[in-house]
Amino acid sequence: MSSWKLRFLRGGLALLVVRVLSLVIMILMMRAMAQHMDKAQFAAFVVATNLVFTLNLIGMMGMNQSVIRLVAGSHHGASRIELARIFRRIALLTLAGGGAAGLLGYGALEAGIGSWLNLDSRIYLSIAVGSLLLAGHKMISVSLRSLHSVIFSGVWDGRLGGPIPNAIFLLAVVLAGSALTTASSAVWLLNLSLLVTLPLAWWTWRRVWSTARTDEMALEATVVQASASSQGDGCLPFRDIMLFSLPYLLSQLSSFIAGEGDIYIAQSYFEDEQAAEFGAARRLVLYMQQPIAILTFTLSSSFAELYARGNISELQKVVRGSGLILSLTMLPMLFIAMIFPDTIMALLFRDDYRTGGAVLFVLLIGQVINCLTGQCGQVLLMAGKTKIPVMVHCGGVVVLFSIGIPVAKHFGIMGLATVSTIILSAQNIIIWLTVKGLIGIWTHPSLDFSMLAKLRRLSKTGPSDSDGTVSTKRSIG
Repeated sequence: MSSWKLRFLRGGLALLVVRVLSLVIMILMMRAMAQHMDKAQFAAFVVATNLVFTLNLIGMMGMNQSVIRLVAGSHHGASRIELARIFRRIALLTLAGGGAAGLLGYGALEAGIGSWLNLDSRIYLSIAVGSLLLAGHKMISVSLRSLHSVIFSGVWDGRLGGPIPNAIFLLAVVLAGSALTTASSAVWLLNLSLLVTLPLAWWTWRRVWSTARTDEMALEATVVQASASSQGDGCLPFRDIMLFSLPYLLSQLSSFIAGEGDIYIAQSYFEDEQAAEFGAARRLVLYMQQPIAILTFTLSSSFAELYARGNISELQKVVRGSGLILSLTMLPMLFIAMIFPDTIMALLFRDDYRTGGAVLFVLLIGQVINCLTGQCGQVLLMAGKTKIPVMVHCGGVVVLFSIGIPVAKHFGIMGLATVSTIILSAQNIIIWLTVKGLIGIWTHPSLDFSMLAKLRRLSKTGPSDSDGTVSTKRSIG
């Protein structure tokens, strides 16, 4: 049986359980926060945690994507010792980058960004510390995923950490009860949950690394082999790892700001009630993206592997087949939420958040387009075609802040939500067409429902090359 099929069956189903558990914990966590805080503090918490994630992306310098291509992009190249050196250097870069990003973020908040976002200065330090701790969890998670250990990777990955640190945070919030009234204290509690679980995450990584087979962790990237010939230890130098990762940083950061920078605009230009409702709706949309996250976690290393082997036919089957499953799981959830947006907002947060239902409806339109275009962006990233996504997302950032701000001032919360939805939809359509042009495959869901039957019979199928597809070696660079 092919590796991606095993990965999908074993990792996907197990990761589904982990992600559903994580989703439930996150919803309960945000509901508890909304119950105990007024809208001003809740909005500040949403913005602060978004800043934690933003600084985390900067601190990781794109290595949370590049390490997957370096390790899982190909097979049969580097030794276990060489891979250990690569992981060690990436860990050191993550520590240095996370610390630098935290300092940069703290300085930027003190310099005026914090005032523009209407944040209390007492929350600045907690944001900087949280970004560094989250970077540690993220790098351990992505290292596990590069070794195809998607189950353990999912345990330690999430917007604010995996289900284990989030569960500890939820417990702390419940125990604190009405005493938890400020966003600053909530972020410090989140940091504490990340700190106490970091040693356990590291122990998980060590266990997986010690039991992984050498032939499953091989590397044949041309860029690595070229560096090995010039390096005494046969490992990529720090500079080459950073340069290799830089396009991923630009792509992820621009994508994130284009997709969620509207929260910062809402916090800056709307009253507390509207900012909280917009933040709650945006956070709920994030939770509804979990099916995309599951498929990305399960199959992104397979995208890199199949592209590196030149098996484009199999790559399209994987991408479109996973798109079918994505649409069957995500679209019904989106349509239900679009039919009852007010009720869902009131149920998941608080009754006075009901008026945010209209914003939720508009934002979900963009998610329908996101679902129907499939994992086009992830395919480009894993194929190393990062220039187009970077340009598209940077264009989205420019449009969001140049048009979104005046629209928000004149048309309010609904105007901002509309601009955000248009930007997301346009970006996905452009990248969807780009994948077809550059790689030669479509990423939208397949209409061949026999794919579902095939997935059920995967345990009885032969190797992935049984269809006669010729695999041509393709370098990562």
